[in-house]
Amino acid sequence: MIKQLLGRRAVLAAMMIAATSFSASAQDAVKVGMSGPFSGGLSLLGQSVRDGVEVAFAEINEGGEVNGRKLQFIAEDDGYEPMRTIASARKLVEQDKVVALLAVTGTAPSAALLPYVTESKTPLLFPYAFAHALTTPLNKDVFTTLPEVRVQMMVLANYILKELKQTKVAAIYQNDDFGQDAVAGLEERFKGANVPLTKLPFDRGTTNFSGVVAQAKAAGVEHVVFLGIPKDAALVMREANNLGWKRSPDVPARRTAGGRRDRDRRYGAAGFRQARGQGVPRRATEIQAQHQADDL
Repeated sequence: MIKQLLGRRAVLAAMMIAATSFSASAQDAVKVGMSGPFSGGLSLLGQSVRDGVEVAFAEINEGGEVNGRKLQFIAEDDGYEPMRTIASARKLVEQDKVVALLAVTGTAPSAALLPYVTESKTPLLFPYAFAHALTTPLNKDVFTTLPEVRVQMMVLANYILKELKQTKVAAIYQNDDFGQDAVAGLEERFKGANVPLTKLPFDRGTTNFSGVVAQAKAAGVEHVVFLGIPKDAALVMREANNLGWKRSPDVPARRTAGGRRDRDRRYGAAGFRQARGQGVPRRATEIQAQHQADDL
C-alpha cells in the first residue's frame, strides 16, 4: 500500500517537476532527491518509501519519460536524524543539482528541513511526515498531502473517551516535532472533556524506558498512548513486563503503539491506520466541529 500510494504521488510529482524544469537541455535527466531513514530504527519505512518511488520513476521512464526527459532519482540515508537530513538535502541540492526533494521521510527530519527549503527555494514534495509546521504557516515551497498527527490524535482521543470510556491516560512520546504535535492533539481533546493527560517524554534514540514506564504505572493510568517508532514501542512493552505491569480484568492496561498489528482492529481507519498510508481522516475543522457537537 505504501508503494502504491508513493507511486501515485510520484506521478503527480513528475508532472510538477516537468512544469518547473524547462531550462535544462532536453537530453538531460531531471534529478529528484530524497532523504530518508534507510538505516536505524525507522529503516523499514524509509526503505519502503524509497522503493516505491524507484518503481514509479522506472515506470514513468519506460512509459515515455516526461516531456522527452528521463527522471533520475537520488536517495540519501539520514538515519532518522534531523541534522543528517539537512546535510543530505544540501548535498542533493547543491552538489547533485536536484530540482526538488521528494518523499522526505520522518516528521522531525522534515520539519527541520523547512528553513533550508525556504532559503534554497527547493520544492519539498509530499514528505512522509505529519508536522504542524508543514502546513502552518503556509509555505509556497511545501506540498504535503498527509494529515497532521495532531489531527489524527484528536480522533484517537475521541475514541478513547467515547468508546473505551477511559479517563486515566498517559502519553509516552518522542520529544521532538512528531511527539510534541501528537501530544498537542491529545491534550486539546482531553482538555475539552476535562480529562487530565499524563505526559511522559523521552529523547529520540534512547534505549532505557524504565523511568517513563515506572511513572506511568505509578500514576495508575488505564491507557498508554505510545508515540514513537515501533522498535521503541517494543522496548516500552518489554519494560512494562519486567516491572510486572500486566493486564488486569478490572483495569486493562492497553498500550497503543504506532507500529502494532492490532491498531486497525482497535481504532479503525481514523486512528493509526493512516500511518500505513491506508486512509485519511476528515479535515481538522470537521473533526473540531464534531467534538463540539459530542455530548460527553
